[in-house]
Amino acid sequence: MPKLEFVLSLGDIIDGRDLQVETDEDFLQIWKILEPMASTTAFYHVLGNHCLRIPRDRLIPALRMPASYYSKQLPQKWRLIVLDTTEMSGHSGFSQESDIGQEAAAFKAQHPLSPAEPQMADWNGGIGARQLAWLREQLASACQSQERIIVACHHQIGKGAARDTHLAWNWELLQQVLLESPWVRLVLSGHDHMGGYAQHGHVHFVTVEAMLEGRQWRLLMISNIAAVSFPSLLGNLKRRFMPSTALCLLMHAHSDCLSAHDEICQWDRCAACSSCLLFRHSAGLAVASPCSSTQHRCICHH
Repeated sequence: MPKLEFVLSLGDIIDGRDLQVETDEDFLQIWKILEPMASTTAFYHVLGNHCLRIPRDRLIPALRMPASYYSKQLPQKWRLIVLDTTEMSGHSGFSQESDIGQEAAAFKAQHPLSPAEPQMADWNGGIGARQLAWLREQLASACQSQERIIVACHHQIGKGAARDTHLAWNWELLQQVLLESPWVRLVLSGHDHMGGYAQHGHVHFVTVEAMLEGRQWRLLMISNIAAVSFPSLLGNLKRRFMPSTALCLLMHAHSDCLSAHDEICQWDRCAACSSCLLFRHSAGLAVASPCSSTQHRCICHH
């Protein structure tokens, strides 16, 4: 098995309980499992709305996060951009008097929850002006260095990839910003337990199913990197601790590294670039979308 490059957790590593002391106990048990992994393998976290039952000033350092949003260089000229879609919300943990607290209140007032904007539910959130400017800088930098981009965020920002009631508050703006960059290939999200998939232009938007809802594994092929979600990987985690986590493991992969799954997964080599391994899963979700009845298209080309 190739060396694991890193682990990407898409948020909600705890649920949160009625008493803070109980929530703290749950987090401690999760931390005791994750911390040894983080000491040997890069572990990249995305903040989820349930995560913030632990205060930010404790949560971010405990999870070894450089900040609530950040970027990382990946192998094979890929860049991971992690967004904080809990930043502008009613559960952000920021005071109402802070700049982002006032920005969130103003946005909520301008966009009240309605049938036309069902994403404005309290369990969702968005990103503020400062983070948006940072995102634009990251996209420009990746374009200059010709790096393909994976975006990770808790709340989905691609229309159709999650239920409308579970999208980020300002998903429409964020989707447009990402579509303007020719280097964005994939957006990975959690939050909506049911999961989902949509493609807009050259960008694939994937909502990974929650552990409570998901099958035993989920596989996405990204050039020479594989993103694998194993809901059963951490078998000693109680479901009440990780009710909606979408855990992705990214590693260097070759066609024979998952040969045990041949009976449920058919492999093809991308006709466009001859280097990407694509898959067809009998149950559905595939990042490589059909471009004809016999051919598939990978996310490294559009």
